[in-house]
Amino acid sequence: MIKGILALFRTGIIFNPMVLLGILFGFIAMGTLSDEQLHALYTNYHLYLLMFFITVLYVNFFRRTYFAGGLQVDWKSTVQTMIGYFLMFVVSFIFSMLFITFISFGDEKEMMEEPDLPDFSQLEADLKNHQQELQQNYDAIMKAVSPTAQ
Repeated sequence: MIKGILALFRTGIIFNPMVLLGILFGFIAMGTLSDEQLHALYTNYHLYLLMFFITVLYVNFFRRTYFAGGLQVDWKSTVQTMIGYFLMFVVSFIFSMLFITFISFGDEKEMMEEPDLPDFSQLEADLKNHQQELQQNYDAIMKAVSPTAQ
């Protein structure tokens, strides 16, 4: 795992603004949202539209590709760059959340704690009393319906 993280720094991909933004979004999401909110977030298409919009703005202002003369924009190459940066943004967002999840499983304090179980002895006693009342009511109804059944 350490070799993989070091490779990200050696290649320089970690310093790509879209990758850094994806990592930042992932860390913030994992640190501030509950599991239900996270599920609602990453299944909502608005998040991905926002990511795509940010990517389009970044590529349009900083990574636009021109033809050889430098006067006309090569839109085919620019759109391909937008799609590539969008994918880097989404993948870094997802992997940063997975990284935090992986790291949080190693917490021994959470694993050592025993869950607090409620005391069921009073509930069992109440259930037994309720069962006896129901049996008595049933017997009374049966005696009232058929007087010969004794």
